[in-house]
Formats: sequence, structure tokens, C-alpha cells
Amino acid sequence: MIDEDIKIGKVVEVLDEFRVVVNRGAADGVRSGDRFLIFKLGPEIKDPETGESLGKLEVVRGTARVVHLQEKMATVQSDDFETSVPRTIKRGLTIFPSEEIVEGRRERVPLRSVTRGDLVKYIGR
Repeated sequence: MIDEDIKIGKVVEVLDEFRVVVNRGAADGVRSGDRFLIFKLGPEIKDPETGESLGKLEVVRGTARVVHLQEKMATVQSDDFETSVPRTIKRGLTIFPSEEIVEGRRERVPLRSVTRGDLVKYIGR
């Protein structure tokens, strides 16, 4: 069961463009493999018809999965991937060329401009 405190946490250290440390850990109910949305709060958004505040915009930095769990913190790593477009390579003699299709590569997408103090929100397993 997820503790209510786990729902919102903060980035406390940026390790590299793919990994950050968050201030939620096993003591809060976090488990290895849990997923978090990393974001910062943007401007307040108002409904153009009613003028009612809709809240602050969540500017998404990426999603990440727990890869190392400690009692009071966890290291999370980007779990967004993109696949490059397959390409065709021509091989053989110019008179009788043959074509080979090379599959696209699946590459991890870095987190977008994450900084200390950005927020994290538990989004499931």
C-alpha cells in the first residue's frame, strides 16, 4: 500500500541526464520498479470562459522508474524510449545491388532539464 506522503516528493540530486535521486524511499512505501512523473510547476491557468483558476500547469520533465531503493530515497531512471526509423542499406556490386533493412534502434530518452527541487508524483508500477 502506498503511503499518502509518497504521492508528491522532490528531486534532491541530479546524477546525470537519465538519473535523479528523489526524497521518497522504502520507508514511504516505494518499491523497486515504481514509476514517477517528474515535473515543475508552471504558471496558473485560468478558464477563459469563467475566469476560474484551473490550477498550476505541470511542466513534464519525463517519467522514470525506481532502479535503486534505499530507506529514505530512491534513484530513478528515465523510462521513456524512442526508436529510430529503420533504414535501408545498399550492398553488393553497383550492377547487382542488394538491399538490407536495418532495424531502428531503441534508445533511452533523457529527462528534460531536471533540476533539484523539481517535483515527483507517483504514477504506478
